Amino acid sequence: MTKLIVVKVCEKFIGISSKDVKEVVEVVKIHPSPFIMPSIKGTAFWRGAVLTVVSLKQILDEKIDEDSNIYIRLSSLDNILLEVNKIEDIIEYNELKLVEKGREGVFKGIYSYKDRFVSVLDIERLSLAIEEEVIGTLRYGVNWR
Repeated sequence: MTKLIVVKVCEKFIGISSKDVKEVVEVVKIHPSPFIMPSIKGTAFWRGAVLTVVSLKQILDEKIDEDSNIYIRLSSLDNILLEVNKIEDIIEYNELKLVEKGREGVFKGIYSYKDRFVSVLDIERLSLAIEEEVIGTLRYGVNWR
């Protein structure tokens, strides 16, 4: 059975399937990049690679400005580090038990976790959303939306 890594981002619980996680990185120096969209914080040098740091807070359109020092490196998008506030838990996960299937956005659906619900991240949709942001920014500028 797959595990679900439950992270906290601005008081929201986000689940990332363990099969999509390459590693958890705790301390990274971020080098800001000029003229980029808000969801990209900048770049970081980690284990010999230059990685793009993506803020889940900005993707979720949260206005809370909390600094973080925990990042998740994805296996399929191994040049991306996702910024999260905290790793809450690692739980058993069965995708067939999603309470509500996501049709839009970057989530597969909602999964029951203790007395709360977790929004399960869809890595493919996240990848497409980041790609769309990058292309839009390159074509039309930072404030293209």
